[in-house]
Amino acid sequence: MPNQPPKLWEHQRQTLAFSYDHPLVFDTSSAGTGKTAAWARSMQHRLEADCSRVVVLCPKSLMYSAWGEDLELFTPDLTISYAEAPEDNRMKALREDTNVLVVNSDAVRWMAKLGKRELKRHLGRKPMMLVDESALFKNPAASRTKALIYLSNLFEYRTAMSGTAAPTSVTELWSQVRVVDGGARLGTRYQLFRSLMQESVNINGFKVWTDVPEARVLTHAMIRSITIGHKFSKVMKNVPDMEKRKVYYHLTDKHRAL
Repeated sequence: MPNQPPKLWEHQRQTLAFSYDHPLVFDTSSAGTGKTAAWARSMQHRLEADCSRVVVLCPKSLMYSAWGEDLELFTPDLTISYAEAPEDNRMKALREDTNVLVVNSDAVRWMAKLGKRELKRHLGRKPMMLVDESALFKNPAASRTKALIYLSNLFEYRTAMSGTAAPTSVTELWSQVRVVDGGARLGTRYQLFRSLMQESVNINGFKVWTDVPEARVLTHAMIRSITIGHKFSKVMKNVPDMEKRKVYYHLTDKHRAL
């Protein structure tokens, strides 16, 4: 009898249940709470319903060590392609008939360059996008952030995940939430959102923008309907002080040659 996938913890089941009713989700759960496992099961649920294909955007270091391992462990029936550089490899992965396409975060510019029409040919009618470590896209002026915002409305289902989404200012949430909901909650104009949530202060002759006192409360109220989050200290109380596990990292040809 084949091994059964592990059961989800209670807070992971809460995330899974939330995803059933919310096609647009911003997951702010702390690092180490097992977000990938819950969302692997959510992908499976969507694919069994009407989702055509899933794209996971994540840092290169997590493509195999986090997403590859958890997808194989929690959803062993799903097929996976890894869109790694160079471009020929990425195109091969995109063209493969798989359920999940795992893509390096920086490759979003490559995806935008391909264009929505070309992507839709390979992703189908109702694709899902999951952006892991979405704080990488917190700068609205960055080219990769602009590329992701451009592509986002191609996807029927959209999730952004980050345990450190806005470490210094609520304005860092704007582009991450914009990717998820198209601007429905925090607006489509960053400068307008910043003018509402920050004030400029003159410090030693320099203009510095700082959050107004009520900014965090207001912003969280505006995005509450799409947000779920679990704090490590609350949901992982029985975790031992130290746990040893093996995590395999796939070296590139360049690294192997060193």
